[in-house]
Amino acid sequence: MFQAAQIQQDVQNVCQLGTDGYTLAFGYAPLLRVYLLLATGAVARQAVEWKTWAQQTLKLGRDYFGHLVGTVSLEAVDILFLLSMCLKLNDEVTSAWSTLGLCISCCYSLGINRLGVPQSSKKLSADEDFGRQKWWAIYSYEKLFSFELGYASSIMDDCYDKIDMGPSQSKESDMSDIMASFARALSQVSRRCVQARQSEELAGAERMDLAIAEKVKATGESCLQLLQWANSLPPNYRFEFPVVYLSSGF
Repeated sequence: MFQAAQIQQDVQNVCQLGTDGYTLAFGYAPLLRVYLLLATGAVARQAVEWKTWAQQTLKLGRDYFGHLVGTVSLEAVDILFLLSMCLKLNDEVTSAWSTLGLCISCCYSLGINRLGVPQSSKKLSADEDFGRQKWWAIYSYEKLFSFELGYASSIMDDCYDKIDMGPSQSKESDMSDIMASFARALSQVSRRCVQARQSEELAGAERMDLAIAEKVKATGESCLQLLQWANSLPPNYRFEFPVVYLSSGF
């Protein structure tokens, strides 16, 4: 999602130039991106000494939010993504989900989502490959977030379900690929469970038993799918389950 060297350079520039100097040289949005990145890390670590500063940064993000509506740029994608994460970590779940939705809309407008689907006849440039990584980071975050909330994902999976990007057996497997494959598995589980829940809610008294049976089946098959995903991990990431299940399904 972010390049470590660029982050270090941005932070160093802020320290050297100060906030006013950095804003004059690069603009307010890049400064806010640096602040939100640091604030997200501080909130995630529950760093008490950074709490006040992180809250002030969140206020800056909220105040700047109106400027991002209708703005289509990679810079806006970065800020919206970080703002959503920071809000979520601050237990402002509704605002975080809405902000993430705007971030995804911006990705669609830029066409970043299309970079997630590999084209066999075309080799991605360095910038396009970075855009692909950015999209899969946002995709993974959205899938994990929607699963946590019990919401249907706002990202359509038709084209991504066909991509074989499961984790390889190499010990050098990229963690981002593992997380993306986990997000896809959760997305499929969530979609199945949401459908089962909706069927139960809409079922009349005469079909309630069938709806409940379908919900139980969906739960069992979802557990099986997650276990199968875990078993596909490289050996150094795999862990043993204290349960036995039948691979033939439910």
